[in-house]
Amino acid sequence: MTARLVLSLCLSFLFSYVTALVALADVAGNLTIAGNGPELTTIEPLARAFEKANPRAYLDVVWDANSKPVEMVKSGQAHIAVTGSAIGDLSATPIAWDGIGILVHLSNFTKEVTKQQVADIFSGKITLWSELGGLEAKI
Repeated sequence: MTARLVLSLCLSFLFSYVTALVALADVAGNLTIAGNGPELTTIEPLARAFEKANPRAYLDVVWDANSKPVEMVKSGQAHIAVTGSAIGDLSATPIAWDGIGILVHLSNFTKEVTKQQVADIFSGKITLWSELGGLEAKI
């Protein structure tokens, strides 16, 4: 029992020591993040929180609807590009996925659709609710 207590205390001390070392590590320098999509409302607060936690770090968020973030990284104008697709010659790490919810009014008789049916609606193959078990009306 005593050996377990000593081992537990040692592991606890080691964990505390490593945590303290990580907390004391200086993160400093500039980082430029470029993008052009709706992610700005997520990226900007994350950048400011990172700067607050790391006072010697400065994150410049360059966001313009007409910018080309991948090209900015390739030319050295930015360090990180926020984009929706992977580019073959650059390293990419997905950090989130988009979700799409399909909603219909409560009065609609169609209660469930498959992924394929949703794809067919958006591609124009399905144009009437009756093709999904609903009324004879255009979608």
